[in-house]
Amino acid sequence: MRAVTFAVLSALIICPAACAQDLTLLTEVGSVLPLAPDDHVIPMGETEQVTFSAPEGLGERQVVLAFRVRINNPTTVGSTNALIIEVNGRPVQLSTPRRQLRLLGKPNTFAWTSPPELSWYITTGQWRIAYAPDFEILLEREHYGPPAYELSLIHISEPTRPY
Repeated sequence: MRAVTFAVLSALIICPAACAQDLTLLTEVGSVLPLAPDDHVIPMGETEQVTFSAPEGLGERQVVLAFRVRINNPTTVGSTNALIIEVNGRPVQLSTPRRQLRLLGKPNTFAWTSPPELSWYITTGQWRIAYAPDFEILLEREHYGPPAYELSLIHISEPTRPY
């Protein structure tokens, strides 16, 4: 087994993050490893880290990191690039070193007013997070819709393999 470290650095974010100890990723296809209870809070400016074991039997299977995230705010006032994700000390960027896209379930850009498009990921290494008071209010908004809170990243197994 290899140890895999997942770190999140952000402003006040409500999302699954580190809570449990002795976590092991299962080798069965479709297995889910909860990293934290729903609505776990990472306080403003803090970093959280979770370490889990990745068994040697993963082979060529992909590890997907999926969670809901928002910056807790009394109103919806837009979004900002404030989330940095690392696996084994390496940033999880939009694409792998082999140029495979990691973002699942939504394109990297979405329509906005000014500028006309915004990106969920920017090349300085941050993922965009919406400001919202809950996980419901942006579901019907023109510029966000259902994917506003969801972040699903595939090919994070690249950093779980030894370099």
